[in-house]
Amino acid sequence: MKIGSGTTVFLEYDLFNKERELLESTSGDGKIAYIHGEGMMLDALEKELEGQEAGDEFSVELSMAEAFGPRNEQLVVTLPRSEFAELGDIAVGDEFQTHDTNGEPILVAITELTDDEVTVDGNHPYSGMDVTFELKIIEVRETTDEDRESFSAEHHHHDHECGCGHDHGAGDGCGCGHDHGEDHECCGGHSHGEDHECCGGSGSGCCGG
Repeated sequence: MKIGSGTTVFLEYDLFNKERELLESTSGDGKIAYIHGEGMMLDALEKELEGQEAGDEFSVELSMAEAFGPRNEQLVVTLPRSEFAELGDIAVGDEFQTHDTNGEPILVAITELTDDEVTVDGNHPYSGMDVTFELKIIEVRETTDEDRESFSAEHHHHDHECGCGHDHGAGDGCGCGHDHGEDHECCGGHSHGEDHECCGGSGSGCCGG
């Protein structure tokens, strides 16, 4: 069966930057899955997957614009550490979901810590990069009701498309994992409970859109 609209696809991938440095791989976690044509994949990558079938192995080069978009330095903000007191222990690399000024969910990562300040970044980790996916199609099948229920439950729990997107808006593709739980659940295991209004402390959400 060939990949087409409404099929469920299982695949493995390695993701490289322009310098051929490995960014992510399914080698440790095994294959990932998505439903083709339902917004779970980067658009440019999905176009290349169309018509492929089980056993196919191929590479897809994506420009920055096709992949995760350009970096936006306005999404990098340094705040007083006191604004994060309610979160308890925090560390560089911790990620949590908050909302931008339009109320849209945005995932931010702590990139720098001092005794007095915390720097957070709302950019996708691979923004500003040209990337290459090396893919292997494992299985293609007609999507069942059970598949849809499973994906729906996963999306509801994680508020996160199938991988590669990190729910940053620029990319919402498949693979790359990084499920971060529901709102304000930090990857370091810190539960954030209520909305944490960061990036200005004005109650307007995090880092802008």
